Amino acid sequence: MQIINLLRARIEQHQPKNIVEELPEAGILVPLTREPEPQIIFTRRAQHMNTHKGQVAFPGGKYDEEDTTLVNTALRECHEEIG
Repeated sequence: MQIINLLRARIEQHQPKNIVEELPEAGILVPLTREPEPQIIFTRRAQHMNTHKGQVAFPGGKYDEEDTTLVNTALRECHEEIG
């Protein structure tokens, strides 16, 4: 699982940038399968959605006050979208 070790190292070195835009906060996950050749899981938004119809995306979404953190937002949204 060399790719997993590479991803971990890159994530540990990541320095988040401060974005100076007034945008709603959101949390996403980048879920990986536990296989010898890991795969990334995406979702496809339904055609009836108000925004981003049919787009392929990482599971996640808009922050709700009950979430308390963006990690909780990402986990809640992922559970809602893919179980």
